[in-house]
Amino acid sequence: SSAASDVYKRQPPKPSFSIEEEQIRFERQYTQSQGFQKTFGQQAIEIIENMGLNYGKAFSDATLLNPNVLSRMKNDPSGRYELATVISICAGLDLDIATTERLLCAAGLALSPASRTHQAYRYVIANMPGIDIDSRNAFLESLGIAPLGSREYNK
Repeated sequence: SSAASDVYKRQPPKPSFSIEEEQIRFERQYTQSQGFQKTFGQQAIEIIENMGLNYGKAFSDATLLNPNVLSRMKNDPSGRYELATVISICAGLDLDIATTERLLCAAGLALSPASRTHQAYRYVIANMPGIDIDSRNAFLESLGIAPLGSREYNK
């Protein structure tokens, strides 16, 4: 067979593929994609609560952020957040790029195509689904980019 026809051959599904699980993930992402008028804090808290990570240690273990970040989101949902904080939350919660960009927009932030760091952040969100934040950080550090999470928080 020619190389051109090989491109069009379907790859076998991954062994762990489940239509039911994908439907659940789709519905979760669809639900997350609603509610554009809410602030970053309001949207993030909804996602965090839906994931069952709405207490300090679970949130901090997932995002490597200080538990005070979660308290601040709950107490001041319209507060301002740094780009690295929002990306730490999105990477730690394993959110997709569309949800991440929606949350960045709600926080008044965006990933700049002109910034190598921003594009590395986009890469770890868009191209590393299911990969834990420590592995994403190892990749970022290999590029010379500071890791996500707070330096003052250690698991």
